[in-house]
Amino acid sequence: CSSKSQVIFQDPRHKLLGMRIIHEDEIKEPVGDFIQYEKVRIKNLVPDGAKDMVQNSSFPLQYLIDKINGISFNKGCYIGQEVVNRMSRQEKFRRKLYLVEGKNALPNIGTKVISEHNEEVGELRSSVDNIGLALLNT
Repeated sequence: CSSKSQVIFQDPRHKLLGMRIIHEDEIKEPVGDFIQYEKVRIKNLVPDGAKDMVQNSSFPLQYLIDKINGISFNKGCYIGQEVVNRMSRQEKFRRKLYLVEGKNALPNIGTKVISEHNEEVGELRSSVDNIGLALLNT
């Protein structure tokens, strides 16, 4: 559905994320439960670029962008295409996005993830309650 003032479409990243609305006017009332949306997003390993990715140093395949319709391997030329294709064939990354879960609410974005052997193994990105996304060593 679309009009001059809005466009509504299925979120292409994951079917459980529902509909996306692009609206030219300010929306004063929430159109859904943001916490529930974040839980669905996190459980389905859909990164939020502003929260989960590190500006100027994130490689899209580490964040599973290829799994959520964010990268085309068939499209014509685009910046970084050669690197993306090479990395997709190798599938070797130092770090990768994983779903993490705790017994209690998880700490803030940027908190270091420590292994049972007391070694730093990654960094927490976004979280809601006891679930989150973390960029962990592979």
